[in-house]
Amino acid sequence: MPRKQDILYNHLKETIGTESYPDGRLPTEKKLAASLSVSQSTLRKALARLESEHLIERIPSRGTFVCPPAERKKRLIALETLSYQDVSNPTGEYLMGLRNACEQRKMDLQMLPLPVLRACPARETIRKFRDDNGIAGFVLFGGQFSGREDYIRILQEVDKPTVILGGYPGDDRTTGFTSVHIDVRAAWEEATLTLAGLGHRRIGFLSSPVVRGYGENFAAWHDFLRTHGLYDPALLKSIEMVPVDEKALCRAFDELLALPDPPTALLCFSDILALRIYTLAAEKNIRIPDDLAVMGFCLLSGLQYLPLSLSTVDFHYRESGEEAVRIIAENRSGHFERAERIIPYEIILAESTARNPLPAATP
Repeated sequence: MPRKQDILYNHLKETIGTESYPDGRLPTEKKLAASLSVSQSTLRKALARLESEHLIERIPSRGTFVCPPAERKKRLIALETLSYQDVSNPTGEYLMGLRNACEQRKMDLQMLPLPVLRACPARETIRKFRDDNGIAGFVLFGGQFSGREDYIRILQEVDKPTVILGGYPGDDRTTGFTSVHIDVRAAWEEATLTLAGLGHRRIGFLSSPVVRGYGENFAAWHDFLRTHGLYDPALLKSIEMVPVDEKALCRAFDELLALPDPPTALLCFSDILALRIYTLAAEKNIRIPDDLAVMGFCLLSGLQYLPLSLSTVDFHYRESGEEAVRIIAENRSGHFERAERIIPYEIILAESTARNPLPAATP
């Protein structure tokens, strides 16, 4: 049975929506409470809830006013679903696009850590999210969702526009949400072939226990390498990434260098890993790119400040964030359909893979 406070809240929200108050001004709390046969304390709680949803504005010494629809600022809630111990965590990169697009559309962006979400009973969280008309939608980060995650189930029941940033093929089906991502498998393959096109036939791979875009389908990955004459199991190194296993990374690098025919190029799971190779190579007096070409994967901000610019793959995180906001903001149907949006990636060649240093860019 609905609580008295919920009934009051729903009644006020309905009357606000039908513009039942002259000049947009609500009666004083005392008069309004009396007309509704509730206490002022109960009324204040309902009014506070309406104000948090930007449906009304309470101005001291002036009164309580209904916000015009154009002024009812919407909020986009971004759930922090990735571990900050993960070197490939792109949340900060996506946020640049999210913030920029929210600012342009006059929306607020609110970060919600999972521990905060999980601190409340699920049913209560679902009710609050459903009733909050100020929420335009939700954004998640990461991919390979099973659909059984607690926060996924909550958002499925809330049934408001939800976008996954950095998802994997199939995430739209397992969650029912829209997934915005690049074709990671195609990007990983093109990065490999780019190094091969530069003349490298011995390419070492520093990856996570699952291969970019291939997951655990190692047979398909190995077949791709065989097709292009690049397969050698000794060149394939697996390293735990959450957090990075530093000992395993150093051991893998040493093992690659100790091969009778060592690699002339390395493709790294992430830019952070590639930068770690910069350090390890310097410690061993290995010159990049003359002795060893190094390529990252994802394009982190600030790479332009490195003494030796890093070749990598641009995931266009900012554009993905902006696309997520556009999808949510332009939803008008009242029913949000799942979909998959593929964002183009871009191979960036820089000094770390050049046989000779690239010429400086002209201003």
